[in-house]
Amino acid sequence: MLGLTIENITENVMKINSMCDNPRLRYLIMKLVKVSHDYIRDVGLHFDEWEQAWQFLTRVLLVDAISYPSVPGATESSVLGPFHDEEAHSLQYSKSIATTGTPAEPTIAQGYIKDTDGNPVSRALIDVVAANDAGHFLFLCVKSVAYPISNDGPVGELLRTLKRHWYRPAHMHFMIEHPQYSSLITALYSRDSKFVESDTVFGVKGSLIVDYH
Repeated sequence: MLGLTIENITENVMKINSMCDNPRLRYLIMKLVKVSHDYIRDVGLHFDEWEQAWQFLTRVLLVDAISYPSVPGATESSVLGPFHDEEAHSLQYSKSIATTGTPAEPTIAQGYIKDTDGNPVSRALIDVVAANDAGHFLFLCVKSVAYPISNDGPVGELLRTLKRHWYRPAHMHFMIEHPQYSSLITALYSRDSKFVESDTVFGVKGSLIVDYH
């Protein structure tokens, strides 16, 4: 299920849902997925037009791919995490975003923010941590782990009926902004995570899978 694109997302969702052993439900879900995905492609649906009741079926990657199409030479986008806090405090370069005493593996996240020509983007904002003048960012955190999405209510009932798990692989979200560039919402997924090839929301893209060193 790696290498998902706007062209093959429907086929992959159909394959996953084909495990359902209820013939009628399997037919209804697969038909609904195909029709709704075709509709989204046809009208170019954006997030602000998308009703909450339909998010489970297609928002996970298809609307993301339409709203944020791939740009040659640019990092691919991924879905925004449910725990994003717009009120979070900004932190200085090299500071920790983790709460003191968090019982998890300490991690250093660092890299460079560059434009599609390879030039460093000075002072880009990586969600709440600013890059330096050379476009380099560094912050302390803890290693991400896999976690379940909400599995109560209709979503959980449907996943259980379809014999699907409700876990997302370990990943770290990035929202990168700069006044002179388009914003980027993406994530980096841990290669050794158990669910990297079966992300329940189909958010993983091959180019976003990385190794922790």
